[in-house]
Amino acid sequence: MKKLIPIVWVVSFIASSCGMIPQKMERNGVRIEYKGVTKDEADQLLDFLAQEIGDGQTKDFKLTKEGEGYRIKMVVKTGFMDDPKNVELMNDFACEIQAKVYKGKLVTMDLTNDNWGVLTTVKSEGCDEFGMIDKERKVFSNLELYYGSTISEKERDDVGNYLTDVFGRTSDATFVIEKKDDKAILSIVVIDEKYYHDEEALNDYRIIACDIGKLLNMKGEVHMCDEYVKMKKVVKAEKCD
Repeated sequence: MKKLIPIVWVVSFIASSCGMIPQKMERNGVRIEYKGVTKDEADQLLDFLAQEIGDGQTKDFKLTKEGEGYRIKMVVKTGFMDDPKNVELMNDFACEIQAKVYKGKLVTMDLTNDNWGVLTTVKSEGCDEFGMIDKERKVFSNLELYYGSTISEKERDDVGNYLTDVFGRTSDATFVIEKKDDKAILSIVVIDEKYYHDEEALNDYRIIACDIGKLLNMKGEVHMCDEYVKMKKVVKAEKCD
């Protein structure tokens, strides 16, 4: 994972256009038809999409105003809905647009077929469940560490060096460190669900929670997360030496 979210998956799910909507704004293959919003508001979305998913292949969107927020229609490929996890990915994508484009205003996203028939709708809600939203990133060997404004550079480096010692310098892994509710929280991507119930693994994460708490001088927790960095299980620092 080298992006805030797995953008390459987003690209693979967006259907190429067959010219079904009039061209209004276009850059790097991304086309937006907009209504009821200003050109600047449409430009903001186009700037983001062209940078993140623009690859020269035409991808179609519609943008409208909805209350204090925005509604985006996005054409997706046939078969997109076959995997229920794709909806979580789009929830994450809506949260990123909310954070990076529209300054926290609600984003409602309709996922449609190539005739603009709505397949499902997601909203930028529960965004704090997605650990990498609005975070900076630093790489330690092959480990990615995301961190927010609550973490100083020294704390970031202390945690990154600790994780490198624990997990090794050749393994690919993704982590998020933050302080929240008077706790130091380390989120770890654990895709294989067997480890969510493995007593040995859970004890290892308990020890890591203790160590992270000591590094940051507060109570520690490890959040075991899925591939979207959405928390699935909490391991608390208990019985620390």
